[in-house]
Amino acid sequence: MSQRRSARSPALRHSSKKPQSPPPPLRYAIGDAVHALWRGSRRYFPATIASKDAAQGSYKVDFDAGGTDWIPAAQVYKRSQRSKKKTVADAAESPKATSPSSRSRKRTPGRPRSRSRSRSRSLTRRTPKRRTPEAATKAAAKAAALSSDEEDGVTKRKARPDRISMRSRGPREDDRMATPLEAMTATLEANLVAPKTTEYKFGGPIGATISYFVLPLIAYFVYFACRRDACDLTQIASSIRVPRDVNEWISVESLGVVVGFMLLQALLYCIPAGKAVSGSILRDGSRLKYRMNGLFCLIVSVGVFGALWYYRQPVTFVYDHFLEMITAFSIVAFVLSVVVHLMSLRRGVMLSEYGNSGNFLYDFFMGRALNPRIASVLDIKMLVFGRFMMIGLVLADLSMLAKQYETDGKVSLPMVLVCTMQFLYVFDGLLFEEDILSINEISKQGVGFFICYASLVFGPILYSLQARFLVDNPVELPQMQIATILILEVVGYVIFRWSNTQKNSYRRNPDSESSKRLEVLKTARGTNLIISGLWGFVRHPNYLGDLMMNLAWCLCTGVGHFMPYLTFVFLLLLLIDRANQDDADCRKKYKLDWDTYCNIVRYKIVPYIF
Repeated sequence: MSQRRSARSPALRHSSKKPQSPPPPLRYAIGDAVHALWRGSRRYFPATIASKDAAQGSYKVDFDAGGTDWIPAAQVYKRSQRSKKKTVADAAESPKATSPSSRSRKRTPGRPRSRSRSRSRSLTRRTPKRRTPEAATKAAAKAAALSSDEEDGVTKRKARPDRISMRSRGPREDDRMATPLEAMTATLEANLVAPKTTEYKFGGPIGATISYFVLPLIAYFVYFACRRDACDLTQIASSIRVPRDVNEWISVESLGVVVGFMLLQALLYCIPAGKAVSGSILRDGSRLKYRMNGLFCLIVSVGVFGALWYYRQPVTFVYDHFLEMITAFSIVAFVLSVVVHLMSLRRGVMLSEYGNSGNFLYDFFMGRALNPRIASVLDIKMLVFGRFMMIGLVLADLSMLAKQYETDGKVSLPMVLVCTMQFLYVFDGLLFEEDILSINEISKQGVGFFICYASLVFGPILYSLQARFLVDNPVELPQMQIATILILEVVGYVIFRWSNTQKNSYRRNPDSESSKRLEVLKTARGTNLIISGLWGFVRHPNYLGDLMMNLAWCLCTGVGHFMPYLTFVFLLLLLIDRANQDDADCRKKYKLDWDTYCNIVRYKIVPYIF
């Protein structure tokens, strides 16, 4: 073996060593047309030298398909150099072989033996290195390619990712030159499809991990702390009774009801009963199509509930098995989160900029997939927001109303008020379903555990707290309180609907007559900020209207208990956090223009308070 090694020329011995220092010389000039290896892939793409750093031994290249990056000199070669041969002297000067095509001349199977080689040199290298019977058996599938190597006395070595052969006979998918379309696709995938998360929300991985336990605890706490026996914070310690029988926590029937409800909504969503509209422009410039048939789904769902009630089916199942329903919805929310996360691992899936940090616990909580779909028709995000949460709340309220009628033989006025106001809230959301396509949860946030659990559990379970309280604790409201409830509801709805209409109509058509009457602040980004109308009083008037309506729902339970007001407290904390986060994002986005806007519109949600 030592004789065979000594028989090799000094140039070859020198070329087999890795360069230490200094870095390889930069042979190409600024402006040269080259091929460069795309970072993270195994393909070379056309590019142009933009700059170079001799100390680091790298070039700054502008890819023809878009994108700029610093590439090591060993991964850049001149376009015209692909067809040239590289001599042994060149290899000695540049041990790492700047051109991938030059390396392939020594390693490509089946290359004809050079006639200038001596007989002794050919015989010296005839025996393949590190060839064992076991290795030959494992490589039986590549016998045809290896046979040509053995005839030439050359042993094929496994190419490293940064040493891709560009002239191998019978090019593989990873080694062939990419077409311009493929180059553009790779660029979009790296820069637009899968952006890395640069800033944590919800307290980062630690906050996400804590939320996995806090969210279910809130749902179960609301149930155990507010039941028929007691619904008072002062009696929580003595009134909470945790069941020991697992059958009281979950049952096959409750899982069947939840899964059946979700399958019905998925089936109704696929029916082309409404108009198809385009969503917000995504990062890659595309726009998804959405079927706006929310009202159709609501009417059919309420009709199914009415038919079941008419035929004396157990429509009070939600109330009678409320603890089981919480567990069933929690299980389904977790399973749905797992399915969506697995969908996000497929190549080419557009990821959310909030859930692609590389930390599994954080990404699973926030959601990696931006717009997960099944068969390009069933949009999971729209199902979760517009169907499971909203329609689920209406059906839960109707179950409570039916239970009160079954128990007392009548339906009280507070129950009618609660169910009617919440039904109108859902009806408005589905009537103007197109408006929710521009909200942050649809356009930017991914589908993860947070969205799935909040929509499936907090929507139909937590926000039906007032109706469930009225079943267990009937109340009589004085006329003054009823008038206050109606005023809060009407004024809150007007503020909510008017502000959303102003915002969405301006987004769709800034040149319309109604949009032209609004005063705007022009920013350096070329966009405008509304500073008149309701948006001239506070920065989030729609949040104010939402809070007023929610407070009206809580007042229907009277003023003697605090527990029914928990939904208002949760919503208030959520909207305050969202307003602060929006303020931080806009400050980074608009910079000095945002300071000017804040001087004009001073308050975030409540005038003169916050």
